[in-house]
Amino acid sequence: MNDKHKWIILAAETTGKKYALDHLALIYKDIRDDDPRLTTPSAHALLVSLERPPAKDVSLICYTDREYPEKLKNLPEPPAQLYLRGSAEALTGNSVAVVGSRDASAYGLTVTADFCRDFCEAGLTVISGGARGVDSAAAKTMLKFGGKTVAVLGSGADVCYPAENAKLFDEIASSGGAVITEYHFGTQPLAALFPRRNRIIAALADACVVTEAGLRSGSLITANLAADLRRPLFAVPGNINSRGSTGANHLIKTGAILAENGLQVAAELKVLLSFKSESRSAHEKKAEPAGKPSLFTPLAPTPKNEEPRTAERAVVKNPPDGLTADEKAIIKAIENGASTPDAIAAAAGLNEASAAPALIMMELKGLIVREYNGYKTVGKCS
Repeated sequence: MNDKHKWIILAAETTGKKYALDHLALIYKDIRDDDPRLTTPSAHALLVSLERPPAKDVSLICYTDREYPEKLKNLPEPPAQLYLRGSAEALTGNSVAVVGSRDASAYGLTVTADFCRDFCEAGLTVISGGARGVDSAAAKTMLKFGGKTVAVLGSGADVCYPAENAKLFDEIASSGGAVITEYHFGTQPLAALFPRRNRIIAALADACVVTEAGLRSGSLITANLAADLRRPLFAVPGNINSRGSTGANHLIKTGAILAENGLQVAAELKVLLSFKSESRSAHEKKAEPAGKPSLFTPLAPTPKNEEPRTAERAVVKNPPDGLTADEKAIIKAIENGASTPDAIAAAAGLNEASAAPALIMMELKGLIVREYNGYKTVGKCS
């Protein structure tokens, strides 16, 4: 019995709590193969399925392995193992969860595709549950535009649910993405397993976007889990007369960020991740590979046939320490009466894609505040 198989059998007998897995990680290699916990009928059945897996293209990532995603270790009950089809690299890097109704409307499917096309352009990986509706639309869009996507199943890796997504899962796994599950081979897609599955979706992603959902949608469970994990939560507004939009609209009413397009979400997420990275102490930072950006691809580059709008920008050549030229332009625009993001961007000579993250960063720095009637400067900033 190898260490991986021993771990999986022993972990199946634990409470699943993080402290229990951490303790087991310290001792499991020293447990003898003839230990009673490794010789029960259920342990034998599990060992047989591991030694003779029903699906040949599935690999194992255990809680103790280097490839195990760090984001999952912050969960109170992290999965003891992941059964993986595809690339483990898809579980790292910047990502966003895209969730919504299985019975999505034409609006919900269109919005999901539009957002995911933007996420693909921004270099984000999309995490979903691989279900019908929004999940499938998200994965198909990422594949269409050459992006990476991860599907988190609520069944065993050898049990395809829904059945019509078998080809989709194959394409995800073969395109550099990943299809994962914590459930052992043969586990059927019982309703009780999906809420637990949703915690993996929420934890793997750096932000969560609900594109369309009713009040009873399971995607709201993912949204609440994301909020509990302090992941930024976005929701796309829908028709107030549509029952399929009541959940997403409710999230916005109770504090979720209103999402208008994927580039807005990507821009705000990029700033938040940059701020988080800058807040770490020097010894906690990991060196980035040479020639690679520290975050995902910059957004909304200036078109080749369009000259930069430097002539109309309120730029000061020598801004004071701590303020960039863009920040000076934004402050001047606000002091001259601009208060909404689009008005500030126009007055400062910026495009909205670059103004949005700048405004967020300035809020985090305490340079400006967002009130009910728009942005205001804090103190005398110039």
